[in-house]
Amino acid sequence: MSDYKIEIEIYEGKGGHLQKAGDTIIVPDVVKEGICAWMYRGDGEQSYEVGRRFSYPEDANELCPWLRDSLRGIIEALSAGKTLGWEYKDTPYEKVIDPKGITTEYVRCIDPTASGIVVKVIRTKRVSTSSFFPGLGMYTRRNGADVCCVRFRRSSAIRIRWRGVSEATPSTPAGHFPTDAKHTHCPVSPDERPDSAPTKSVGATVVGRGRA
Repeated sequence: MSDYKIEIEIYEGKGGHLQKAGDTIIVPDVVKEGICAWMYRGDGEQSYEVGRRFSYPEDANELCPWLRDSLRGIIEALSAGKTLGWEYKDTPYEKVIDPKGITTEYVRCIDPTASGIVVKVIRTKRVSTSSFFPGLGMYTRRNGADVCCVRFRRSSAIRIRWRGVSEATPSTPAGHFPTDAKHTHCPVSPDERPDSAPTKSVGATVVGRGRA
């Protein structure tokens, strides 16, 4: 998993209002009207508007190919943890630069006409927190994904993604569990439990194995 979340927000642009005749999209004179053809087509049912956000790379195929080309260098730099020094101070495009939090960049698509748009690229540093489970190992929450490394007798380990638990057990204090806990069953068999394993199992899905 990348250390950063990348989002792309439509910052400036005109999408108009999608018109259709049956299933056929009615295409206006986008250059004359200064409409971005990609924003106009939107999701096929309604046009995209300023403020619409896309996750990258998850939604990359939803972006205009020209826009993706314009973004490539910026996204590569931000994904690698880099920042670009110019700040565009006192302009509508003044950036936020915080390597440990949120960093923004503004990119204009390559369309030179009034149909061109500007997007804001938002990079957010992923945050992880860890807690130690007595008898179990290290529990880590990374952007809402709860992961725990459970230590077993034979120096092996199972990495578990927790669905949440509803109560603590004698060997695992309540304060170490996610607060939005709901489930109370675990796929760990009794002979695999560590010496100090809980007497009640907890909601989890095994997502990987490795050496402890």
